[in-house]
Amino acid sequence: MTPPTAPTWHDYDPDGLIEGLEDGTRLMVFGDPGSGKSRLCADLADALLHIGRECLCVNADPASPAFGPPGTLSLGRRQREQWQVLRREALCTLDAGRFRLPLCQIVTRLMDFADDRPVLIDAPGLTRGIAAAELLPALVDAAGVDHLVVLGQPGTLPLPDELAALPCAITRMRSHPDARQPTTPERRNQRSQRWNAFLAQCEPRTFNLDHSRVTGTPPPRFAPQAWVGRQIAVLDRGHTVALGEVRSLDGNRPTAWLDNSAPGDTLLIRNAVRKADRTLGTAAEPVSRGKTRAPVLLGEPNQPMHFTVGRLNATLHNGVFGDPMLEVSFNTRQHCVLFDLGEAGHLPARLAHRVSDVFFSHAHFDHIGGFPWLLRARLLPLPACRLYGPPGLAQHIASWIGGVRWDRIGEQAPEFHIQEVHGDRIEHYRIVTGGPLQHQATSDLHNGLLLSESGFRVRTVTLDHDIPVLAYALEHANKLSIRETALRDMKQPPGPWLGDLKQAVQHNRMDETLTLPDGTEHTVRTLADRLVEQTPGETLVYATDLADTQANRTALIGLARGADAFVCEAPFLQADREQARSTQHLTARACGEIAAAAGVKRLVPFHFSKRYKKDAGAVYREIEEGFGRSVQDSD
Repeated sequence: MTPPTAPTWHDYDPDGLIEGLEDGTRLMVFGDPGSGKSRLCADLADALLHIGRECLCVNADPASPAFGPPGTLSLGRRQREQWQVLRREALCTLDAGRFRLPLCQIVTRLMDFADDRPVLIDAPGLTRGIAAAELLPALVDAAGVDHLVVLGQPGTLPLPDELAALPCAITRMRSHPDARQPTTPERRNQRSQRWNAFLAQCEPRTFNLDHSRVTGTPPPRFAPQAWVGRQIAVLDRGHTVALGEVRSLDGNRPTAWLDNSAPGDTLLIRNAVRKADRTLGTAAEPVSRGKTRAPVLLGEPNQPMHFTVGRLNATLHNGVFGDPMLEVSFNTRQHCVLFDLGEAGHLPARLAHRVSDVFFSHAHFDHIGGFPWLLRARLLPLPACRLYGPPGLAQHIASWIGGVRWDRIGEQAPEFHIQEVHGDRIEHYRIVTGGPLQHQATSDLHNGLLLSESGFRVRTVTLDHDIPVLAYALEHANKLSIRETALRDMKQPPGPWLGDLKQAVQHNRMDETLTLPDGTEHTVRTLADRLVEQTPGETLVYATDLADTQANRTALIGLARGADAFVCEAPFLQADREQARSTQHLTARACGEIAAAAGVKRLVPFHFSKRYKKDAGAVYREIEEGFGRSVQDSD
């Protein structure tokens, strides 16, 4: 056999490529991640527009799409240096290799909507391994590719044998000089930001799984927490009519936030999921009932416990037996808040980067011992972190910081703003790591309102644990929904402008002006009065380490009245009530009784004594005796 000659590599030249790009040509761009595939497609489309021609483009990379939401494939056209999505089909995964068959099927369907204009196909950045070797020829066939452009650098040609066997013309082109491979965190953050922005325009919708076809790789129904955050699509005769995210599964009824209310005959779920850190990624493989990887429903020893409260996502990071530490994240926000800060050394630093506020109940070690983790992880130029707690908190924080020599901290010194609750007043402090604790001001505490922001507010009451402890109520902002009938009456199409309207209402920017799709301008106040329906937001109450006294019960019941979720300590069984009394804690029965008296919708007990690790069920049974109903079913 004659040895193969070295392939010819051309310089980056979109203008040269369009000379042979006739009507009806199907050109696919293939290369490693960061080789500049999406840039070349955009440059080709812009070059065609410059000479009065137009093309279409199929985004076939669900993990890093140039346009359209991640987890989807889209057909688009170029206008004013932007891609306009013409059609979108959900894949509900970021994994082009594992789900290469449905990916190719979707590409074929999208190509059916293409006309005689040239079509560009932006291929996934999958160039190594068996999956890549199988996907490349299958994708060429599915899209009817006439011309393949391989982007990269000489000497780095991927899949040489598979390329040589393809039945289409091949051009090897050097990447644009500015092309570079993004880091994994960069790719993750880019797609997460795009997905979070997409979700901002979605509305809640509930389905009955007994009346729906569910396809893909859905989690088992016995593990409802595995459904939370999953990307979901509504299909009608095989085509995507709505896309969004599962927020909860109640029995056989999932609630999802979707961008469209159109009916369909099938639900599609695979493994794209928004994780606890609010980044879009790939879910772990499902496991059978009873395996330790199954989501925690009531709280197993040493396992984190995840639950949702409407639009709030909560995690007890140390489970029901470990140190108290509750993270609450907001679905449309990039930050989270913590209630107490126990053992945290096993948690990733990126969680600490997202923390805006920490609400301490008190300063016993199991509630504040994770502060060094927060301090070390925030040795970065980050905004100040706000800390709240009972009298003495500022000095405790200053003592933690003062135990380290900070002569090399430079510009990365973490800053903390500390607020101590002293009855009906608040003492404000500030400390920059390496500097002294500074008293800033004194303010009044009105009706327990500790913090009020555009998206949420926090109220507090002081309880007795032989020392002052604080319980907290986090009240989420009102839910905003669009009146569909009013929108139809206005004859305006739905779109991102509705998300802008909600954001403006949420931040009380009522006098701003918005431009509608038809070009008319209206104030936010006018649009909100006509289109926006507001309902009260969710409330989550957190209480731990309190004596079972009538004064404590009265104060806590008042704070938790009608709460959507009540996270409350239940350390001891009735048989050990003397231990509970002497240590100023609640019993499991008292926890249930307080929850019942407050009329909470959901009870999440925690802070169990480790003596009950072998029989956590006994704790739940006593809680339910006081609560009057099942803890797991309370909602």
